[in-house]
Amino acid sequence: MSVTVTIAGGPSGSVPWSFGMNGQSAMEAMWNQIHSAGSFSYALEYYGSQLGYMVLMIDGVYDTPTAPFSYWELLYNGQPATVGIDGLSLNDGDQIEFTYISESTGAAASTWSRSKRAAREKASPAG
Repeated sequence: MSVTVTIAGGPSGSVPWSFGMNGQSAMEAMWNQIHSAGSFSYALEYYGSQLGYMVLMIDGVYDTPTAPFSYWELLYNGQPATVGIDGLSLNDGDQIEFTYISESTGAAASTWSRSKRAAREKASPAG
């Protein structure tokens, strides 16, 4: 019983699945498996109770909150997730993937990534 966690251009592996596991606990399990080798880091950012936690950085590659916008996209079984990493309930055999997309390269941001950008812009003081 396991869940597969894949980082596009980075590490991937299977972590033991447990009842009640969400995307965040799977990411933490992945970190626990490979961090001792010094090859994996990540950071989360909280966007409130409606959006939850989303990945801000993986292995030193951060979201870009200004144009051209770039994001870590969370895919759940090959499809863009519709919730944050902490709201994504997982089952045995599920796959989550993090891929870095950039609107400057023509990659369309998912609805969730656009929501993330809008929340960040709303929270930022007007400059």
